[in-house]
Amino acid sequence: MRLVIGGWLALGLCPPLAAQRDTLVYRAAIAAADGALAAGDTRGARRWLNAAPSRERGWEWGLLNVRSSNASIHTFPLDGAPSWAVAISPDGGTVAAGTSSGEVRLIDRATGATRATLRHAVGVVYDIAFSPDGAVVASAGAETFVKLWNPATGAVIDSLSTGRRRPLDVTFSADGRRLAASLTNGAVMVWELPERRPIRTLTGHVGGPPVPGVAILPDGRIASASWDQHVRLWNPDTGDTLRTVGPGYGHSGPYAAWSDVAADPRGRYLAAVGRDGLHIWSLSDWTERTIRGIAADVPTVAISPDGQLILTGSTNQRVELWHADDGAHLGSFVGHEGAIRSVTFSGDGALAVSTGDDGTVRVWDIARMTAAVARHSSAPYVALWSPDGRYLATGAHDGHLNVYEPSTGRFVRDVNIGSGPLVNLMWTTDQGRIIAVSERGQVKVWDVRRPGEPAAFLDSAYAPTVSAQSADRRQLFTVGADRTLRIWDGNTGAELRRLTLEGKATPRSLGMANGRNTIVVGWSDGSAEAWDLAADRLVGRLQGTAVSIRSFVGLPGGRNVLLGTESGELLVWDMAASTPGRRLRAHDDRVTGLSLSPDGSRVVSTSFDNVARIWDVADLTPTLTLRGFANYTHCSPFSPDGRTLAICVSSSKEVRLFRAEP
Repeated sequence: MRLVIGGWLALGLCPPLAAQRDTLVYRAAIAAADGALAAGDTRGARRWLNAAPSRERGWEWGLLNVRSSNASIHTFPLDGAPSWAVAISPDGGTVAAGTSSGEVRLIDRATGATRATLRHAVGVVYDIAFSPDGAVVASAGAETFVKLWNPATGAVIDSLSTGRRRPLDVTFSADGRRLAASLTNGAVMVWELPERRPIRTLTGHVGGPPVPGVAILPDGRIASASWDQHVRLWNPDTGDTLRTVGPGYGHSGPYAAWSDVAADPRGRYLAAVGRDGLHIWSLSDWTERTIRGIAADVPTVAISPDGQLILTGSTNQRVELWHADDGAHLGSFVGHEGAIRSVTFSGDGALAVSTGDDGTVRVWDIARMTAAVARHSSAPYVALWSPDGRYLATGAHDGHLNVYEPSTGRFVRDVNIGSGPLVNLMWTTDQGRIIAVSERGQVKVWDVRRPGEPAAFLDSAYAPTVSAQSADRRQLFTVGADRTLRIWDGNTGAELRRLTLEGKATPRSLGMANGRNTIVVGWSDGSAEAWDLAADRLVGRLQGTAVSIRSFVGLPGGRNVLLGTESGELLVWDMAASTPGRRLRAHDDRVTGLSLSPDGSRVVSTSFDNVARIWDVADLTPTLTLRGFANYTHCSPFSPDGRTLAICVSSSKEVRLFRAEP
């Protein structure tokens, strides 16, 4: 002991002060790393994370560690030749890169070996595309034709004439039956495959400037992006222009010449890039969303196969990842040492591929940058992990109960409970059944193992307002309009007993404070009460705080609870006191949910203010803010192993999964 204390004294510190110093250093490092990632400085983020004291590292460190470890999975050098084009085969096994010397290199993604080199006679290869079945590679180069290649043999299949103009961009239709190429004279040529017969030349861009981008929509329509500052939508069968967006040629405003265009594979929107940033148009009503300030120039854009993500590459040497629905910036892939000229997704959406002026092709892991997304048919209100962490059950506004398997990214069950929005879910002790509680107070049970129709679980004449489950899942607790706490058997639904509560307002929240002994009820008038269930007696009452108690979580030790309010505050309540000990301004709007990590070290809060915050339980200091949500966040349960956080996002109808690794 003397040696330990002497060591601290030799450093001019006593043990408590050293611990405080480490905590302050850690939080400063986390804030700096988060800021560095937001600015796209991955290397800087890594430096700050490495500087964080190891014994202080918590969940937020693990999350930033994942996001900053975004070094490319593969880097393929092209012998110093700048590259303007990249594509990846549908099976993900072959990467094709076009160089400034007229070569198309087919690279084995697993080994980095060059399988074949396809040569144009002169100049730059501007674009490359694989056919949907992977049997053909199309390339657009400095000659006046589009070349079709057999990637297995490297042989030329055909050369499709583009007249006297060079092709700049080339793309296949989703069914592989058509090929389109944009030209330097402002036209777009379309061929029928496999006959390789030209069927239409689309003209109409003002002044005939180059058209550097072309895309074919799932329904066969064609989009083109031109230097005349227009994006046009065409009917390739008639040659008619269906829609024109953008300010038009000669415009002196913020718009500038377009560099590329991409179409959502699901047909919902178009995305185009240029010197003005990223523009996204809804194909249903043509509303436009613009993301400016990415870089001085953004030459390339791609959309993931499921339409949820957008990639951009820019002259600032970054590959940026965006959420398609709300335009949220999800992160930057950093590593190129020159402008990015081409980006694409792998066929399964798991990888991003980029190339540019530094003469390298880089392959990136999408999962390291973005939260996994589980799409829903309606706004999810509640989420609950199965005790073994294999499944995530979610309840939505339309009454649907979904069971999602995060490890595979698939929905394994979907059932319509049919009783209005679902507000609470609970697993039974055997993990085989899920108890679902609706906003209308109906409680039903559904067997996951033998899916059929949900069955009534509690007395059908009783409609609870709030509900909760014991830690061991053996009991279910409800409070209804009669302000009576009812305790039910968690497996059979049989009523065990009742307690008459003292509250006079509407119940808003309910939960266990410490294991299975103490339960807390929060009321709409800002009061709360705690009951010892072993003795059936009131052990604490919080006087009205004038704001409704909307959410609650018990803190380690069993004495204090954390309450989330309608006004966005967090209240720390010692259940032996009648007033809150601390009031924290946590959010700018209603706190919709609170969740404690399994190790008891972190609490996450969600809110109507569109953010989620991570808090250090030791002193209730925020350690990290998760942003980028289009609308309010609802629920935030940690997985049983504490590594994954599920956050419900209402407006975009999804649950985002944030994974942290030590």
